Amino acid sequence: MKMTQFTLNKSAKIKIDNALAYFIATNMMPYSLVEKDGFKLFVNALNPSYKLPGRKTLTESRIPSMYSETRDIIGNIIRSADVFTFTTDCWTSSSNQPFIGLTCHFINDNFKLTSACLGCIELSEDHTGENIADVVQTLFLDYEIPDRKICSIVTDYGSNMLKAVRNLNIPHVACFGHALNTTVSRIFNMDEIKDVVHKIKLIHNIFAHSWKAVREMGKI
Repeated sequence: MKMTQFTLNKSAKIKIDNALAYFIATNMMPYSLVEKDGFKLFVNALNPSYKLPGRKTLTESRIPSMYSETRDIIGNIIRSADVFTFTTDCWTSSSNQPFIGLTCHFINDNFKLTSACLGCIELSEDHTGENIADVVQTLFLDYEIPDRKICSIVTDYGSNMLKAVRNLNIPHVACFGHALNTTVSRIFNMDEIKDVVHKIKLIHNIFAHSWKAVREMGKI
């Protein structure tokens, strides 16, 4: 069946461009997606009159515009909240880029627990307590969060994180997930547990490399 082509007006074109930018941002797709032949073919099949924006348009216009709009929305929501707690952490990506993230948590007007990411920033400086505290404090100022609304901040047990919290002079709550992970890691390093794990791996290898063993197990 032949599809009918329809011409897009300017507002419709912008709406689709923004939807594409949202898709790329929320699904962490590469900007090069718009240059892939298969994707171009797919979009052309939907509507031949739609012209995909280039990488430059996405990186310099659509994505920054969407970021600004989203930031304004989050800012308005935050200003209406009475008290916040925060979580923050540093990590290095698979491409060896260091980042720091800060998320705020609060009860909204509908008495619903709400979270919002205030920033995910490349931290090219050393991950010292001073530098971490500076980034967090800058985000507090950017979103105009007064000290009286800050209840606590949750971090892991890293010495740099603990120092950052002291510099910020904010009540600290230790991350339960990090504490649990540390505890389990220490347990698995015990000689008694290592011996059990080794035996389990040997049993697993038998069934992983022998379909006959799997067949016989199925008969039990």
